[in-house]
Amino acid sequence: MFQLTDNLIPAIQRLLPPVVTAFFCSPIRAGRWIKLVFFCFAGILVAGALLTITIDPCMRYAHRLGPTLYIMDYETIPGMLRHEQYDSLIIGSSTSQNFNLKEFRDQLKLSPVKATASGCFWATGKVFLDMALEARRDSLKAVIQSLEIPAYFNPADQHKTELPGFLYDPPGFPDCRYWWNFDIWNEYCKNLRRIFLKSKSSWADYQNRDLMYAGDYRADLMKFGAARLKREFNRNHFRPKPFQPEKIQNFETSFRKNILDSVSRHPEIRFLFYFPPYSIFYLAESLQTGQLIPALETREKIAEKLLAFPNVELFDFQADFDVITNPDRYKDLIHFVPPVNDQMVRKMAAGEGRIRTVEMVRENNRKILEQLEKNPPVL
Repeated sequence: MFQLTDNLIPAIQRLLPPVVTAFFCSPIRAGRWIKLVFFCFAGILVAGALLTITIDPCMRYAHRLGPTLYIMDYETIPGMLRHEQYDSLIIGSSTSQNFNLKEFRDQLKLSPVKATASGCFWATGKVFLDMALEARRDSLKAVIQSLEIPAYFNPADQHKTELPGFLYDPPGFPDCRYWWNFDIWNEYCKNLRRIFLKSKSSWADYQNRDLMYAGDYRADLMKFGAARLKREFNRNHFRPKPFQPEKIQNFETSFRKNILDSVSRHPEIRFLFYFPPYSIFYLAESLQTGQLIPALETREKIAEKLLAFPNVELFDFQADFDVITNPDRYKDLIHFVPPVNDQMVRKMAAGEGRIRTVEMVRENNRKILEQLEKNPPVL
């Protein structure tokens, strides 16, 4: 062992240039070693900071040399809201990520961006709206927001995932928590690997501003269809569970704090709310588990409160039976094909599905229950 080492070191020294050999093999005083270690460590920190500033994976800065990739929604939305140019905002969960922004320009004459994130609760949507108001207070004309059943009864301050707080604050100097953040780079590299090795979308799809956060959905329609929905539907176990009374209080508090307050404080902004078309299979599951009736009653309360404001337009696509009863338009119980998103924008522009009275929602609820009773979904 020692003989091998003794022979190996001189052999390596003969292969290296004399300057390198002299630098590494000459005796170094303790002070010089300390300086060397310090400068090496400082160099690594500077290189890491410059790489993060240059690539800017979370769109934190107004100018970057790296590609603008609409991935990592919760991490990139704050920077995007500060630096993109827009006059309207789309708020919602993953079902809202399928929108093509071109449809809004063509149909509604709006130029929005998407503050849409997987499982976005009302509290998170309020955070996004407040950031947009801070950045575009004088130019924000409209807010388009999805009112999804799973978000009705969450506590007023609850987010689906813990928000990376430092990314939601304006960048400062030094921006240490961002420059040297392993978790951000780890997530960014995972997404790059997925894009290059697994995704059927092109690199351009993830850079396409009109499709922001929708690259996966729009490129791979094979993810949708009756066969996939059937697997999802049959995998679920419909166990009845009591509806917790405190959920009603959660709704009242959350709806007032996260939606009504914004509507009332900004009469100059046009708010377009809509009930998205969850599949009839989702509604059947909710009925069997005892959650549907409270949700339908909550829809009526939402309509009653929102229709009191002149700057609100409310649309109900949950009762669009041509969509919700067609399993080929879904990949699971709630996620529908992107063309349905395009269709919703066109219907908004035409005024189709618009709710003008609480009685209209009540009638749609009655039709939903009647559909479930007379024609229960079968796969």
